Amino acid sequence: MSSFKKSGFYKMFYSEFLTPEWYISRSVIIIILYLFFHFLGLREYTSIICGTSPADYMSRIFPVTMGIMYGMTYFAFVTLSPIFFISAILLFVFQKVKKQ
Repeated sequence: MSSFKKSGFYKMFYSEFLTPEWYISRSVIIIILYLFFHFLGLREYTSIICGTSPADYMSRIFPVTMGIMYGMTYFAFVTLSPIFFISAILLFVFQKVKKQ
């Protein structure tokens, strides 16, 4: 267990709140989720938002859920991920300047 806590994976997900590591880790999580959903082909299900169905499903819940999940991760990928990266860089620079 102690070797797991020393690993970079543990530090990435359990970093201190509002530190540069926290911002970078959340941005990486958003990017991984977006790429995962994109490679699964969930972009096809965003057409349900416009009222068209990508396939003839008996239930409309599945395509709507998949379209909303993809839309939310796309929105986070486009807006939050760059903001988190820029925030991490600025916070890191300001912390270095403050120490000097």
